[in-house]
Amino acid sequence: MSTEEASRRWNAVTGPLFLAAGAVFAVLGNPVWPVFLVLGITFLGLTAGPEKPARRSGAQGPDRDR
Repeated sequence: MSTEEASRRWNAVTGPLFLAAGAVFAVLGNPVWPVFLVLGITFLGLTAGPEKPARRSGAQGPDRDR
């Protein structure tokens, strides 16, 4: 397993854990829950990697006429 793959797996595990912790803190009324929300979203975003998203078939390209 490469280091990059291990990092993605780690991020895929910790992201939902941070989101769950944030949800628990939000229910308990603890004001620190937004920090866990941001961490969870960040870790889940890092699981996607640096690839460019696939272009949608219905998306229009830039106007070259102008």
